[in-house]
Amino acid sequence: MSGEHGIVRVSDSHDALIQDTARMFQETAIASVRDHSRADVVLSGGSTPLSLYQLLAAPEFAASIPWENVHVWFGDERCVPPDHEQSNYLMAYESLLSHVPVLPQRIHRMKGELNPSDAAAEYEAEIRSELPFKNGMPVFDFNLLGVGPDGHTASLFPGTAALREETKVVIGHFVPNVNMNRITLTFPAINNSAVIAFLVSGADKADIMAHIFRAPEPGQAPYPSQMVQAAHGKLYWLLDAPAAAKLPQA
Repeated sequence: MSGEHGIVRVSDSHDALIQDTARMFQETAIASVRDHSRADVVLSGGSTPLSLYQLLAAPEFAASIPWENVHVWFGDERCVPPDHEQSNYLMAYESLLSHVPVLPQRIHRMKGELNPSDAAAEYEAEIRSELPFKNGMPVFDFNLLGVGPDGHTASLFPGTAALREETKVVIGHFVPNVNMNRITLTFPAINNSAVIAFLVSGADKADIMAHIFRAPEPGQAPYPSQMVQAAHGKLYWLLDAPAAAKLPQA
């Protein structure tokens, strides 16, 4: 199903959703390497991506993805060391990256142990040295996103100045909502990706998904997830049936 929000794909179950997303990741990586000799993929944190990473590390997918040509990036990070239990990098490394033949120098982590502004500037410089740019922003081949209960995505939270950033690729900022410093890609960088894939699972996401798929009321600020729009590529909403249960009917 396609519409103003992008392409919506609903899987019957959580397991089917993870299978479908893994196939999209696999197909995008293969096509990107065939097209321009590398695949630049952006990973997300969270429990649903954990299931995806575990499947991508399994033989049925790991052997068919050209990991030696994959560059791994992160959409956001908590300002904690890389061995901290809350680190997005650590989760991705333990569940996926340590199990597949991706080259260590092609794993580009956000340095959460640094001052957030310094970490953001360093990450932006690394992106600028590695990726092609179009209209002033990098072009990632695959950008995985989630949706928080408040409608946030990456570390772009409601009511924060980060939502208005238009020129930087990466920012570091304090998020009062979670009382923590975060590093995150900005909307212009996310929106410039070739494939943007929201991965959303579970009945506890049904209400926020219903709100996101409705237009904001007059005077109401949009949810951050509503601000993700594919500038040049494709935007997918990949949901299981419980998460999609309250979507407005087409």
